[in-house]
Amino acid sequence: MLIRRRTPDDLAALSVVLLRVRELDGYPVYLPGDDPVAFITLPGDPPAWVVEWEGRVVGHVALSPVVRDSVRAVLELAGAEPPFAHVTRLFVDPDARGRGCASALLDEARAHAHREGATASLDVVSRDGAAIALYDSRGWRRVGESVLDLPGFPRFDEFVYVEPPARPDID
Repeated sequence: MLIRRRTPDDLAALSVVLLRVRELDGYPVYLPGDDPVAFITLPGDPPAWVVEWEGRVVGHVALSPVVRDSVRAVLELAGAEPPFAHVTRLFVDPDARGRGCASALLDEARAHAHREGATASLDVVSRDGAAIALYDSRGWRRVGESVLDLPGFPRFDEFVYVEPPARPDID
């Protein structure tokens, strides 16, 4: 397994992976213009990583300094310290799951947040049981709930998480 920074050359493979994930899991709940690249890439080009397994790009994560106001309010009410680095766009090819790829991507994003002096956070749609199980198993702390309210879509309840306590092996 190899974790590395995402490059423009990865976007075609990541688009295929994201569409497979969406078909199986319903993630993401929205896909702007049905364009995977528009979803994967974020304004301002924040840091993003891919995971390779057996020479193939099979997963992705990004770390955004932008946190929705409703999520920021939950984090601050829970006592999490800004600035925040928000884990987003985390997905792994269904064929590559169970190999630690998502955990490795989470660890990389969290370590980068720490290097930048930020607190890692994330939010997840409450119906996404597999992602919730991952975050819980990795020690992320659920600190509250929020609502994802996108024009033209139903409202989605979300859980808000903050990074687990410090671990010497990645901090």
